[in-house]
Amino acid sequence: MTKIKRTNREIESQKKKKKIADEAIKLFVQNGYDRITVADISDATGFSVGSIYNFFGNKGGILSNSIKSIYRTAAEQMVLDSDRMEDPKNILLKYYRQIADELDRYGREIAKEAMEATSTEYRSGGNLEYRDVSLQAIISLFQIIEKSGEWKCKEPVEAVAEQIQMEYMGIVCTWIYFPLHESLREALDYNLLPLLDKYDL
Repeated sequence: MTKIKRTNREIESQKKKKKIADEAIKLFVQNGYDRITVADISDATGFSVGSIYNFFGNKGGILSNSIKSIYRTAAEQMVLDSDRMEDPKNILLKYYRQIADELDRYGREIAKEAMEATSTEYRSGGNLEYRDVSLQAIISLFQIIEKSGEWKCKEPVEAVAEQIQMEYMGIVCTWIYFPLHESLREALDYNLLPLLDKYDL
């Protein structure tokens, strides 16, 4: 994946946003999303209420930003070097497990609030950056396999990547709204492995 070079100002801004978001998530997890106000987050972080609104728009924006950060970090840690790349199935499992572990750390209720905040942002004209990041990461992995001549699927890489990502999102939504498994990691391992086997990755 092509990495975008950020300016020092952008890096500093990201550090501030991460500090606010990390502290806010702790407060949400400990006390419940509805019980925490932006003023509480301001008290915990030392940033003014105005600065927090400026960075995130509202409390939901903090969760939406955090979700994007989780996916972006996981994608950046994928090893996409053909010379030292491990089994593609393991790469995908590590990628999705890393995301699942973070959402498990949030807990089901906070993860639900985060997904709803992200959907609200999208309906208001925002983008689904976390979905786009996932798709690009998976497509990049599959393109390496295709170039090596090891692509065994009859379907194009983009179509398979889209199907796997949609299946993953279905697992997340089921875990949030119709919990059959205690953790997202457990739900992921139960449901995603058969799908990856189907594509003979």
